[in-house]
Amino acid sequence: FINPEKVPDVIGPSGKHIKKILAATNAKIDIEETGKITIAAENMESAEKARQMIREITVEAEVGKVYTGKVVRIEDYGAFVEILPNIVGLLHVSEIAHRRIRSARDVFKIGDTVKVKVLSIGEDHKIKLSKKVLESPSYRPYDRGRGHSRRDYSKSRPSKKWF
Repeated sequence: FINPEKVPDVIGPSGKHIKKILAATNAKIDIEETGKITIAAENMESAEKARQMIREITVEAEVGKVYTGKVVRIEDYGAFVEILPNIVGLLHVSEIAHRRIRSARDVFKIGDTVKVKVLSIGEDHKIKLSKKVLESPSYRPYDRGRGHSRRDYSKSRPSKKWF
């Protein structure tokens, strides 16, 4: 069984996907609108190959799961990572590292492999990814040379005498 919403994906435009599966496996495949799929093949190897090809088309990303994906597009605001076949999510610059990243182009190039975690999947099926949740933050108690001085100002105040 597959998600009934995925039936058109398995069939493909003008039957393109199902024809490809049939040609590659010589199996007979029956797909019902309910999502029930029946595979008949001459041998177990062909049946398993058909099942695997259908699984690749129908697989869905899961929130909280870690994937190793490939960077397929880069914008200043983030990188688009293909985590599963034909499933792409956005790795926003704020989720790349614990330090500030100006542009995703400074970190990635197309074709890079990156390990990411799915943070959320919106109702519009947009997938938000994070790389930084998989890394431990570099702890720095204070940054030398920046910020406030630790000078004791109490000595420079004039003393108050009330006579």
